[in-house]
Amino acid sequence: MKKFLKLYSTEVVFAFVSLLFIILTGTEILRPMNITAIFLQNSYIFILATGMAICMTSKENIDISIGSFVCFICAMGGVFMAVTKLSTPVSIILLFILGILWGLLSGYLIAYLKIPAWVTTLSGYLAFRGLGVALINTFSSTGSIVGINESFLKLFSGKIFASNIDSFGPGSLMFCLILAILGILYKFYSLRKEGSRINRSVMIGCILAFIVMSLIGVSFGLTGGVPVSFVWMFIVVAITAIWIERSAEGRRLIMLGANPENARIAGVNVRKAMLMTYVFMAVCATLTGCIVLARFHASSSYAGVNFEMDTIAACAVGGVSLYGGKQKIFKAILGAALIGIINLGLSLIGVDMNWQWIIKGIIIVISVSFDMYLKKDRYE
Repeated sequence: MKKFLKLYSTEVVFAFVSLLFIILTGTEILRPMNITAIFLQNSYIFILATGMAICMTSKENIDISIGSFVCFICAMGGVFMAVTKLSTPVSIILLFILGILWGLLSGYLIAYLKIPAWVTTLSGYLAFRGLGVALINTFSSTGSIVGINESFLKLFSGKIFASNIDSFGPGSLMFCLILAILGILYKFYSLRKEGSRINRSVMIGCILAFIVMSLIGVSFGLTGGVPVSFVWMFIVVAITAIWIERSAEGRRLIMLGANPENARIAGVNVRKAMLMTYVFMAVCATLTGCIVLARFHASSSYAGVNFEMDTIAACAVGGVSLYGGKQKIFKAILGAALIGIINLGLSLIGVDMNWQWIIKGIIIVISVSFDMYLKKDRYE
């Protein structure tokens, strides 16, 4: 039993918390509109958790600037499109250039100048929140900049396979089933390349994944279509998983996390690899900023508030190790989904916002303690 829990502790916690909220909400959380809301309202957690998991492949590395950087990107997007009237392609290119530059700067300070990650990203947390709010207040007296390009909104918000709310859109279901099949085929391919057998636990996991994706597809079909943010989320997760598992650069990151000294002896450019993790994290934050900007149709000084906390919570609950090493992207995504379920479930049962933070904190501590207890041999 303990061996099973070591392998599937995140899945066990996810199943327990999900069942708990199904009971507490009287199955209200299973309504199609609520299932869609988990992805629509929490897409930022999925994308940022993916980037944070990569960042945390290096021991004790973390980025707490991401929420403030999202605010800065939203502000700059508003300035580019609403104030200076730049086109959508030019604005997107400039926004991602800003993201890459911040990733290079923070990564350089951490990897080459040996400034602790929490110090570097804390400075970004403070600076970018101030910059974002200052920009918005400079060009608006209402706390937001409106007038975002319509083409930008379509690219980062809205829905595909759109249908009427009161009717079922089969395109959404087919889209999700195709994603599920592709994911299962990739899993089988990965196991074959590694020389591993497709055992019963793998088959059960694939069947459950197919059922869950079917449920999500039906929910999307009944609520107007597949959210564009869900598509971006899937793209980021898929690219990241393939990059980590199949590319030479990904294998270097795994070596770096497992043992930096051995990675250096093996010829891995440790500093460069660490720098690239922060560039990737900044790119994920930039994409999140674009999605948030498009979702609210305006730059807001409140954009990105507590994003870093929810992201770190998702990684912690998902079992992403602070001690570095090979991180499973699936675990981070499962943790993000769990945080989304907790957020929605607590709202549905009418828990006060202050108590929501307290309860989330308790759940996180229990989840991480449970995971570390099961894997204590690894940390001793």
